[in-house]
Amino acid sequence: MDELQDLPQYFYRVFDEESRSQFHETRGFVASIPNAFYNPAHRNALLELERHMDRNSSNPTPFVSMTASREKALEYALQRVDKQRRTVTIAKIDSSRLTKAKVDIHRMCVLVKQTGAEIKREAMNEHEYLCVRCIPANAVIQRLTLDDEQQ
Repeated sequence: MDELQDLPQYFYRVFDEESRSQFHETRGFVASIPNAFYNPAHRNALLELERHMDRNSSNPTPFVSMTASREKALEYALQRVDKQRRTVTIAKIDSSRLTKAKVDIHRMCVLVKQTGAEIKREAMNEHEYLCVRCIPANAVIQRLTLDDEQQ
């Protein structure tokens, strides 16, 4: 994809005990629809994107979110701490390992334009990327966990 020619070196994924996609040592992060294919031109593309970006939705999607901004990742992590989440983790992801694994990566703001999706203003983020199906375990090169004993 043209918009992904210059991927950042690292991505970050924030998750906690209530996150739908948890990290597994062998599988990495797996989307709630793990065998999906995503085509932005497909008639369901808009719906899938809107469902994923609606933080109140419990509908499964083919995406796993990550951010290219370390600062945004820290902001998201602190928001979860403020919500009394007990175990908040920031995973550092090597983009070269994602491309070697042929992971389908999309920039969220580009998908919004391509599909005409309507998402909440607070969900719009120029740093957000979406992986289709998974983030492989070997792409996660570091994890920093803030647990309730550290807070």
